[in-house]
Amino acid sequence: MKEKIIRKPQLGTWLEGLGKEYEIWAPVKKNGLVLFHPIESAKEIHFDFFNTKKTAKDLFFPQSEVLFSFRGGEIEKEADMVLEKPRIILAIR
Repeated sequence: MKEKIIRKPQLGTWLEGLGKEYEIWAPVKKNGLVLFHPIESAKEIHFDFFNTKKTAKDLFFPQSEVLFSFRGGEIEKEADMVLEKPRIILAIR
């Protein structure tokens, strides 16, 4: 794999291009807390942090999901959740 360095002034343009095909999640500071959220612009990213308030595990494992339901005495399996766009997660460690 070839290593490539992206300088801060180029980050916005690079992310804008990726955002057309991917949902980009990054650490964002909201109400004094740093959490992972989807972003629209590189200006939203907060790189100066040690740990986020919540782990990024929630991005991989939903807090809850419906596996099956009962209808008329029958068990119905629910469809698997499919993301609209693949995700890119920045600044995760």
